[in-house]
Amino acid sequence: MRRLANILFPVMGILVAIGLWIAWPTDETDFPTEDIVADQMPSGQSLEHFETLYEQQNGKKVLILRYLAPQIARDSGNIDAEMAEGDMDYICRSTGLRLAKLDGDTQEIIVTLIDQPHERGARNPKVTQFFKVFSIKDNTCIWELF
Repeated sequence: MRRLANILFPVMGILVAIGLWIAWPTDETDFPTEDIVADQMPSGQSLEHFETLYEQQNGKKVLILRYLAPQIARDSGNIDAEMAEGDMDYICRSTGLRLAKLDGDTQEIIVTLIDQPHERGARNPKVTQFFKVFSIKDNTCIWELF
């Protein structure tokens, strides 16, 4: 019996690894981090995927989704923070939850809209930026006030 277990356990481990390898996305098109066209957004604006990051914050794994949204620019844009809220909710429910499900350990999702490219965490008074933080419960995005 022990001899059989010594053979079966390594074989089972290899089969699990093969299964994960087969199921894991193989190229960038398999990840749901694409640009979002205007007819999908509640505000009607088009968004360009800028960056997807995972970070550890306060002991939690956090998924950060950053999108370029030129129409939120304070000087030339026509989308205000209230209008952009619906867009951030949509991104969390669609892209955010799908990536969190793939990962399996994500506890929070941060959705950020920026009017121009800039480094995360860097100060730039010329950049307009909106963001929302969501926790995940029962495959639902719950907005976190902080």
